[in-house]
Amino acid sequence: AIQTYPLNGGAARRKTKAKGELTPFPTLYWLCSPDICRAVADLERRGYVGVLEERLKSEEQYVERYVKAHVTYAEERWESLTAEDRSMLEDVASGTGNDENSSITEGMVNMIRSSGIAGRARPFEPCIKCLHSHYAHYRSGGILNIVGKWTDEILREE
Repeated sequence: AIQTYPLNGGAARRKTKAKGELTPFPTLYWLCSPDICRAVADLERRGYVGVLEERLKSEEQYVERYVKAHVTYAEERWESLTAEDRSMLEDVASGTGNDENSSITEGMVNMIRSSGIAGRARPFEPCIKCLHSHYAHYRSGGILNIVGKWTDEILREE
């Protein structure tokens, strides 16, 4: 997995729509192996999102780890920004931002600062959005990410 910069993300079409140089995007970690991406996509196709979601909901300790992984992810994303970019985003959020980054809205700032894995908004309900994002986070050191851990275990078994 690789780590990207939160203000330089998304597909080329997304960047084309941006009015400024910066393109906020919530996904911090990306799987970069085509073989692993296909294997995870196959798990999703076979219904493992639902299987793991049911497992997640089966014990409170799993839900607690899931929520903590989302919180940690948001903190990691915010801390990965340069001090200058954090300051600029805080200015946008407070309404004192400049026109240079006019494409960035208060909602985008909140997304960068607070959303969890795969852009999941708070509160972090036990609902899995994307196994790829959870697995990339887990493989990048997100050891609290129980969904990523389970995905890893399933892939290693197969």
